[in-house]
Order: sequence, then C-alpha cells, then structure tokens
Amino acid sequence: MKKKLIGLGVAALMFGGVGGAGATLAVVSDGVIWDDVTDLYWMQDLSYFTDMTYDEQIAGISVMNDSAFEAGKYDSPGTWENWHMADLSEMTNLWNYTAEELIQNFDPSIIFSSGDLAFNGRYSEVKFINYSHYDAYIYPNTSGYYKGELSTASSSDGDSWAHIGTWVVADAATPTPEPATMLLFGTGLAGLVGSRISKKKQQ
Repeated sequence: MKKKLIGLGVAALMFGGVGGAGATLAVVSDGVIWDDVTDLYWMQDLSYFTDMTYDEQIAGISVMNDSAFEAGKYDSPGTWENWHMADLSEMTNLWNYTAEELIQNFDPSIIFSSGDLAFNGRYSEVKFINYSHYDAYIYPNTSGYYKGELSTASSSDGDSWAHIGTWVVADAATPTPEPATMLLFGTGLAGLVGSRISKKKQQ
C-alpha cells in the first residue's frame, strides 16, 4: 500500500510540475504567437497597422476576421477566433512578461535609422483622457530596453505616427462538441426523462 501511495505521489509531482512550468510565448503559426497562460493568440507583427489613425486600425483589425484576409494566414478554424485590439486586462497579462521575452517574440513597430528597435502599439477602446487612447511601448535606452507602464502612455485618436502600431489578439476557439459526445449526452438525457416518467406512473 505504501509503495502505491509513494508511486502516486511521485506521479502527481511529475505531472503537477508540467502544469506549473514557467509561462511561455511561442510562435505557433506564421505571424501568430500563443500565450500558454491565458490561451490567447497575438499578432506578431506590430508594424502591420502603423501609420494609421486609431479608427483606421480598428477597421483594419475587423477585416482580419475575414477568412480571405492574407489568404487565410490569420484564419484558423478550431484554433483561434475573434481578432480584436487588446483590452487592458489582456495587455496586463501580456505585460507580465519581461521586455526581453516580448522583444524575442514580437516584431518591432519600427526600426530606427540607428538600428534600434521600438515596440509600440495602441490598445483598449477606452479613452485615456478625453481625446486619446492608450499605447504600450518598449523603447531602447542606455541600459537595453525600457518597458513603459500601461497606465501612463497615450496617443491621440487622429495621429498617424509611423512608429505606433497596435496590439492585436484573438481568443482561443470555442471547442465544438463531437457528434459522438452529443449522441451520448442526448441518450443520457432521454434516459433521465424516461426514468422520471416511469417513476411518476408508479406513483
């Protein structure tokens, strides 16, 4: 009995360790990054929607949900769905990663003439002050890169600064029940109803 308990304990630790492994970002498709903590999918290229106003960015992102966009590059039925500009909650989770981890995975919004990279994009449909929207950025500095605080940066609605893109994210697709699963569920439900009817007749 003790041997069985010890074996179960070791197995629990082993499998528990897998589930508790460090958070990672991974490129899972051409131009798409997956966050294994939140199960969200991110557009890798921050430069895609640069040199646009906020409204132009929103319109461009909505087109990503069309399967014809980029010849289906960002369309993956059963994997992700609903591309949209990231909200504050989604950005807060992403910002838990270090600047180095984000730089290793995302493509910059602009490459300066000096060769330095900048990672900057708008997020959230909630206005920062009366006229502007949030943007999240990672800029080079003398010690490497500085990751700005999410609550302190903003860019105006109408600007089209070449270095401001947008943080675009998609939800994990909702699983579609398999026919066999639905059949089992339906059979079980029918059995339950039949059982209740039978009990009522006996009464």
